Amino acid sequence: MAELDEVVSTYREFKDCEKQLEETKDLAKDSGGDEDMAEMIAFEISALTNQLEKLEDKSKVLLLPSDPLDARNIFLEGTGGDEAGLWAGDLVAGAANHQRRRQELTQTTPDQPLDDEAVYNKVASDCPK
Repeated sequence: MAELDEVVSTYREFKDCEKQLEETKDLAKDSGGDEDMAEMIAFEISALTNQLEKLEDKSKVLLLPSDPLDARNIFLEGTGGDEAGLWAGDLVAGAANHQRRRQELTQTTPDQPLDDEAVYNKVASDCPK
């Protein structure tokens, strides 16, 4: 059930934001001829619409099924010439970018720096099981 907490809280935020947007639109209809009020309402509607879009995108990501292998750790090891080192560096950079997006942890083995000849990288995921 802990996996659903973020989904539920995002859904509640979405519904609250939706309600605020409807109330603001109703207020816009009743605002009369006050230009300052109309400007403030237009700004609020724009902000709430942007927030709704962000919450909708977040909900879509949260509702994607997780890969059962996400909770596993892997070891990457590559040795070879310059081209292999470049490829391994690109692979590590791609994995690091993926990790950042998924808010996971990338740890480099402390005694082996990343270089062109050998790459040792332990990718530890902190995804819930």
